[in-house]
Amino acid sequence: MYNIVVIVGSLRKESFNKKLMRAIDKLNHPLLKFTLLDLKDIPLYNQDDEMDMPSAAKHLKKTVENADGILFVTPEYNRSIPGVLKDSIDWGTRPYGKNPGRINDGSDRNSPAHGDCGAHPITWDLVGLMPIFGHRECTCL
Repeated sequence: MYNIVVIVGSLRKESFNKKLMRAIDKLNHPLLKFTLLDLKDIPLYNQDDEMDMPSAAKHLKKTVENADGILFVTPEYNRSIPGVLKDSIDWGTRPYGKNPGRINDGSDRNSPAHGDCGAHPITWDLVGLMPIFGHRECTCL
């Protein structure tokens, strides 16, 4: 069984991305156990606090380090990743980690709100961050 940490980039209670994650979890894959990280208490990243991390950041970092992989399910905010997601990545990967990652942008590429590109810009933002997880490749779902 592989322990996959799921990081949803939205803090909304009724987030479409959280609903998508729950739907993925309901598939009950026999080799995957999904653990959803709640990001609501993640503080803004501050390198001055690295030696004495806030408790929410410590929990996130430990959970990420003990995972077999990470699944990002995130909305697009102004053609980039949400701030809470970037702060979570910063806290969870200092120093650089080694967890394999997968990205699901969770967007409806045909939605008028997204134009023609859906969450394509944020997918590339996340792909650009993948080397900090210790691998050169990333699969976008």
